[in-house]
Amino acid sequence: MLVRIGITASIQGVSASTMRRWEREEKILPYKRTRGGHRRYKLSQMIGEEEQKEENDNQHT
Repeated sequence: MLVRIGITASIQGVSASTMRRWEREEKILPYKRTRGGHRRYKLSQMIGEEEQKEENDNQHT
């Protein structure tokens, strides 16, 4: 399932502008863009990213 940037940002716990910055920095790239240029992210990828982030946070505490 493909989701918009706002939903992706919520899953990651950041703002949409942070998601855009991460794209510029090539940290997290959208799966594709619509004809209108809107970013779409794979929900499964974002959930995987979030789980990985939580694991890293737990290792550092």
